[in-house]
Amino acid sequence: MKNNSIRISIAAISAIMVVALFAAGCSEKDRNDPNKNPAQYIVVVPQAKDKAEASVEFFDLRAIGQMLHTYANMYDEKFPPALQTLVDNGLLSREHISGRQIELRYIPGQTLMSPTSNVIVYTDQPDARGQCHILRISGQMESLSPAQARSVVEATKKSLP
Repeated sequence: MKNNSIRISIAAISAIMVVALFAAGCSEKDRNDPNKNPAQYIVVVPQAKDKAEASVEFFDLRAIGQMLHTYANMYDEKFPPALQTLVDNGLLSREHISGRQIELRYIPGQTLMSPTSNVIVYTDQPDARGQCHILRISGQMESLSPAQARSVVEATKKSLP
């Protein structure tokens, strides 16, 4: 529910920005001034929406990372066998991991003692900006090209026993 309200808020903010920009430039003088034409801002709204959606994605990854570490601290420094385990234990809401536009992938079999540069959660499909998101065991989040993301994910998988 929280995720849906954030997404609805992003859409509402985008719509309000468009209306405000047109209202600000309604005078005849402003419409004829190329430096004040609100229509030029129309291209900025989708970019702002993409950045807002990427922020939501990072927010979700951060929450998932925190709960993965909480789980590991409770269970002998081992991360859960699946992300669904976090939901089953009440550490995350279902919205964090399901019903997403871009599906999250999880690499099980890691512990708090695994190399901190290992990837634990990632997206293998690019977002609207052409970036895949990764979360490392250290908690570091990155946006990478699909090729870079595949490379670091494969390096993590090769390092596992």
